[in-house]
Amino acid sequence: MRTSIPATVLAAALWASAGCGANALPGRDAGGTGGIGTGGFYQGTGGEGTGGWGTGGFYQGTGGFTSTGGNTQSFDASVDAVGGLACPGLSESTSSPAPVPPYPGCPCTRRPGAGNSYLCPMGVGKKSYLYLDASGGEIILLGQQSAKTNIPFGLNIPPGAVDRLTLISVEETDLPPPSGFLDWSPVYLIEPRGLSFSKVAGVQVPWSSNVSQVPRTLAIYARDENGTCGWKPLIDSYTNTGFEQASLTQLGYLFVGVPSTIDPATCTGDASAGN
Repeated sequence: MRTSIPATVLAAALWASAGCGANALPGRDAGGTGGIGTGGFYQGTGGEGTGGWGTGGFYQGTGGFTSTGGNTQSFDASVDAVGGLACPGLSESTSSPAPVPPYPGCPCTRRPGAGNSYLCPMGVGKKSYLYLDASGGEIILLGQQSAKTNIPFGLNIPPGAVDRLTLISVEETDLPPPSGFLDWSPVYLIEPRGLSFSKVAGVQVPWSSNVSQVPRTLAIYARDENGTCGWKPLIDSYTNTGFEQASLTQLGYLFVGVPSTIDPATCTGDASAGN
């Protein structure tokens, strides 16, 4: 059975939580009653508790990722990727065309230039971090897409997915969508790229578009970081109202979209591709 996160309940709980800043590396929140929302990834009873990941935890001043007597950090999200990957990181655009709203009936896109719309918000590089150990954890990001839809990006990692302390990050990038796709979300980057989990994690990606009918082929597409470097749909990607859910086993680039020959700059093709 698929579970979804009620957008209004979740958004209110997220903004009420003082410890969910997207760009800081603090300790976790102290105490609290209840998790974030009543369904989906983030639920539970009781908070993190005093003495969790704050003072005396994993991150201590100049000591880096190792606390006294703790575990040495083996994977670090400040590094682009784990060693030996076949695929380099995606490059930023070398030019930034002036934004032009789409003509009525034409799809919007997050690719800079023609077809830009407030209904297709672009990322601005906002980032969240999580110190992950063998007990598992959750990371959320409230970026530009979340400001539009009140739904966060979320990654729920079960116990046993990693066997050592690992710094995970997720960024809502300003990278253009790959060619051959009509984008329904910004491109997200989860680092370290190429890191594989021993257990399946759940990922949730918010989306929006100015296309009225949701395509049947809408899915989360992830880049094959240690193979073809192409984009492949996550096989159990499932469409909810305003967000997509799927299983994730390897970190890297991903976005919500649909294969399409539409060029929003010229508005050629079927704006409801896949139906």
